[in-house]
Amino acid sequence: MIGALVFVFFVVALSGFTKAWLLYLGLFFLAMVLYAPGGLASLLLMQIPVIRARRFGELVVPYLLAGGAALVALAGLIGIVEMVYRLSEQGASTVLTAFGVSFDATSATPWAAFGLMLGGGLVALRYAARLVGERWGAIQSDLQGRAA
Repeated sequence: MIGALVFVFFVVALSGFTKAWLLYLGLFFLAMVLYAPGGLASLLLMQIPVIRARRFGELVVPYLLAGGAALVALAGLIGIVEMVYRLSEQGASTVLTAFGVSFDATSATPWAAFGLMLGGGLVALRYAARLVGERWGAIQSDLQGRAA
Protein backbone atom coordinates (compact mmCIF):
# COMPACT_ATOMS: atom_id res chain seq x y z
CA MET A 1 0.00 0.00 0.00
CA ILE A 2 2.74 2.44 0.94
CA GLY A 3 4.67 1.65 -2.24
CA ALA A 4 1.54 2.19 -4.32
CA LEU A 5 1.01 5.60 -2.71
CA VAL A 6 4.59 6.60 -3.46
CA PHE A 7 4.22 5.43 -7.06
CA VAL A 8 1.03 7.46 -7.47
CA PHE A 9 2.84 10.47 -5.99
CA PHE A 10 5.60 10.12 -8.59
CA VAL A 11 3.12 9.77 -11.42
CA VAL A 12 0.63 12.46 -10.44
CA ALA A 13 2.60 15.06 -8.52
CA LEU A 14 6.05 14.93 -10.03
CA SER A 15 4.94 14.52 -13.63
CA GLY A 16 3.32 17.94 -13.36
CA PHE A 17 6.55 19.56 -12.14
CA THR A 18 9.29 17.99 -14.20
CA LYS A 19 9.94 15.99 -17.33
CA ALA A 20 12.51 13.98 -15.37
CA TRP A 21 9.91 12.30 -13.17
CA LEU A 22 10.58 8.88 -14.67
CA LEU A 23 14.27 9.24 -13.82
CA TYR A 24 13.38 10.13 -10.24
CA LEU A 25 11.00 7.16 -10.04
CA GLY A 26 13.72 4.86 -11.37
CA LEU A 27 16.31 6.18 -8.92
CA PHE A 28 13.87 5.76 -6.03
CA PHE A 29 13.10 2.21 -7.14
CA LEU A 30 16.81 1.44 -7.42
CA ALA A 31 17.48 2.83 -3.93
CA MET A 32 14.65 0.74 -2.50
CA VAL A 33 15.90 -2.46 -4.15
CA LEU A 34 19.45 -1.85 -2.92
CA TYR A 35 18.80 -0.56 0.60
CA ALA A 36 15.30 -1.68 1.59
CA PRO A 37 14.33 -4.76 -0.43
CA GLY A 38 11.39 -5.36 1.90
CA GLY A 39 9.92 -2.00 0.89
CA LEU A 40 8.90 1.06 2.85
CA ALA A 41 6.69 -0.95 5.19
CA SER A 42 9.67 -3.05 6.27
CA LEU A 43 11.53 0.13 7.27
CA LEU A 44 8.60 1.13 9.44
CA LEU A 45 8.11 -2.34 10.92
CA MET A 46 11.77 -2.47 11.96
CA GLN A 47 11.11 0.41 14.33
CA ILE A 48 8.35 -1.32 16.31
CA PRO A 49 10.59 -3.30 18.72
CA VAL A 50 12.68 -0.18 19.34
CA ILE A 51 9.56 1.89 20.04
CA ARG A 52 8.17 -0.81 22.35
CA ALA A 53 11.44 -0.84 24.28
CA ARG A 54 11.18 2.96 24.57
CA ARG A 55 14.55 3.39 22.87
CA PHE A 56 13.43 5.28 19.76
CA GLY A 57 14.53 8.58 21.30
CA GLU A 58 18.13 7.43 20.95
CA LEU A 59 17.65 7.22 17.18
CA VAL A 60 15.92 10.56 16.62
CA VAL A 61 19.07 12.70 16.33
CA PRO A 62 20.92 10.24 14.06
CA TYR A 63 17.80 9.88 11.88
CA LEU A 64 17.44 13.67 11.65
CA LEU A 65 21.11 14.07 10.73
CA ALA A 66 20.84 11.37 8.07
CA GLY A 67 17.59 12.85 6.75
CA GLY A 68 19.09 16.34 6.57
CA ALA A 69 22.18 15.07 4.77
CA ALA A 70 20.01 13.08 2.37
CA LEU A 71 17.90 16.16 1.63
CA VAL A 72 21.00 18.25 0.85
CA ALA A 73 22.33 15.53 -1.46
CA LEU A 74 18.91 15.14 -3.07
CA ALA A 75 18.65 18.89 -3.67
CA GLY A 76 22.03 18.83 -5.38
CA LEU A 77 21.05 15.85 -7.52
CA ILE A 78 17.73 17.41 -8.50
CA GLY A 79 19.45 20.67 -9.43
CA ILE A 80 21.94 18.91 -11.67
CA VAL A 81 19.30 16.69 -13.30
CA GLU A 82 16.98 19.61 -13.99
CA MET A 83 19.81 21.64 -15.55
CA VAL A 84 20.79 18.70 -17.76
CA TYR A 85 17.18 18.26 -18.88
CA ARG A 86 16.83 21.98 -19.57
CA LEU A 87 20.00 22.08 -21.64
CA SER A 88 18.97 18.99 -23.61
CA GLU A 89 15.68 20.56 -24.77
CA GLN A 90 15.93 22.23 -28.15
CA GLY A 91 14.98 25.91 -28.01
CA ALA A 92 14.09 25.87 -24.32
CA SER A 93 15.10 28.69 -22.02
CA THR A 94 18.18 27.87 -19.94
CA VAL A 95 16.90 29.94 -17.01
CA LEU A 96 15.40 27.87 -14.20
CA THR A 97 13.63 28.97 -11.04
CA ALA A 98 13.68 26.95 -7.84
CA PHE A 99 12.23 28.19 -4.56
CA GLY A 100 12.04 31.72 -5.92
CA VAL A 101 15.68 31.82 -7.04
CA SER A 102 16.41 32.08 -10.76
CA PHE A 103 19.64 30.85 -12.29
CA ASP A 104 21.02 30.12 -15.75
CA ALA A 105 21.96 26.51 -16.52
CA THR A 106 24.72 27.69 -18.87
CA SER A 107 26.55 29.42 -16.01
CA ALA A 108 29.20 27.59 -13.99
CA THR A 109 27.96 28.91 -10.64
CA PRO A 110 24.80 26.78 -10.32
CA TRP A 111 26.70 23.69 -11.49
CA ALA A 112 29.32 24.25 -8.79
CA ALA A 113 26.70 25.01 -6.14
CA PHE A 114 24.60 21.93 -6.92
CA GLY A 115 27.73 19.80 -7.25
CA LEU A 116 28.91 20.94 -3.82
CA MET A 117 25.48 20.24 -2.37
CA LEU A 118 25.46 16.75 -3.86
CA GLY A 119 29.01 15.95 -2.78
CA GLY A 120 28.71 17.51 0.66
CA GLY A 121 25.37 15.83 1.25
CA LEU A 122 26.76 12.43 0.29
CA VAL A 123 29.79 12.84 2.56
CA ALA A 124 27.57 13.97 5.44
CA LEU A 125 25.18 11.09 4.73
CA ARG A 126 28.03 8.60 4.95
CA TYR A 127 28.97 9.85 8.44
CA ALA A 128 25.33 10.06 9.52
CA ALA A 129 24.66 6.53 8.27
CA ARG A 130 27.60 5.30 10.32
CA LEU A 131 26.12 7.00 13.40
CA VAL A 132 22.69 5.48 12.71
CA GLY A 133 24.30 2.05 12.29
CA GLU A 134 26.23 2.32 15.54
CA ARG A 135 23.17 3.40 17.53
CA TRP A 136 20.96 0.82 15.82
CA GLY A 137 23.48 -1.94 16.51
CA ALA A 138 23.84 -0.97 20.17
CA ILE A 139 20.06 -0.94 20.65
CA GLN A 140 19.61 -4.26 18.85
CA SER A 141 22.39 -5.89 20.90
CA ASP A 142 20.79 -4.65 24.10
CA LEU A 143 17.34 -5.87 23.04
CA GLN A 144 18.69 -9.29 22.07
CA GLY A 145 20.59 -9.49 25.36
CA ARG A 146 17.38 -8.87 27.28
CA ALA A 147 15.51 -11.50 25.27
CA ALA A 148 18.15 -14.16 25.94
